[in-house]
Amino acid sequence: MEFYFLTPIMTPNGKLSTNHFVIISRGEHNHPPPPMRRINPELRERMIEIVRSQGLAETTARKLIASPSMPLLLNGENELSIAHFSILNQAVVNHILKAEKLKEYPFGTAFLGVQHLFTHQSTSQPYIRVCQLFSDNTFIVHCQSYEQSRLLFDAKEIQVDKTFKRTECDELEVNVYCERARHLATVARVFTPGKNEEAFYRAFKSICDIAEKDIGRKLPWGHLVSHKESSHRIRAILVDEEGAQIKGIGRYFEEKYPGRDGHTHIRHIVKICHVHYERSIQRLVSKGMPAGNHLFRIEFNSGQIFATSCEYYQTFKLKRNSSIQSKPFVKLLKARTWTRLSLG
Repeated sequence: MEFYFLTPIMTPNGKLSTNHFVIISRGEHNHPPPPMRRINPELRERMIEIVRSQGLAETTARKLIASPSMPLLLNGENELSIAHFSILNQAVVNHILKAEKLKEYPFGTAFLGVQHLFTHQSTSQPYIRVCQLFSDNTFIVHCQSYEQSRLLFDAKEIQVDKTFKRTECDELEVNVYCERARHLATVARVFTPGKNEEAFYRAFKSICDIAEKDIGRKLPWGHLVSHKESSHRIRAILVDEEGAQIKGIGRYFEEKYPGRDGHTHIRHIVKICHVHYERSIQRLVSKGMPAGNHLFRIEFNSGQIFATSCEYYQTFKLKRNSSIQSKPFVKLLKARTWTRLSLG
């Protein structure tokens, strides 16, 4: 390949002879032609309309091309025509999406953008309840409406889940089962970059404080409120096998209700998924942890069973794979999805 560059020259009066710059190449081109960049105005408006209806903040060119909305851009056609080739140019589509995002979110979609929404939301029905930056360069963004606080008070059990990473930080969800709708409902979302005890303590404290402020009374925890005091109680908090979660929740209860220590609160109100429990024991076995080093107490409705962590795993695997299925230990493991777990 040979390239020739034609550049403007300076005229005697000190001005350029032209405002253009020319590049000429001679030889065989072994690469495909560049993708089309110009999108039909009608197609562009239809694409922006579809993107806005589906959510502009999380849309990218790759997601748009792979989404079920693609036939809407093609007017129901099954094959691409020449007029549609330009929407496959992800650089061009991302440029359009970036321009639309700047119009919709002038302060961006990061913490600064959340602060802008927090200060400009409706004061009568707020959704972003906390937007705070701490001195350790961490933050908390807490989303919870009045209706969600009411659902939290009506729940018999709540589930705390920290498995969502749709953003640069972690998303903590609190879900409940709504008996009237017969469906799971989310009562709070907390975004924070931390995964330690302090982060979970701030999140759980914010959720409970906001709910109590909205409803005007304290949450009826089952291990603190008797049947005579309240006909409806929150009997359990379901969590994953996450040590920081338990420490944060225990710290909240110990500070809110100082009559008992955090360990006692956790033993009476927290339930842990036995799937996560077995998974954690598998990790101990794979690391060569000998049996007898970690003692747990597993409480069932029919009594208490004491077992070391590795021995519990080996017994569970042996009896689940064998033909002996009449043992109460195996029946209880199969019958209960959530087991109450505490250090013995």
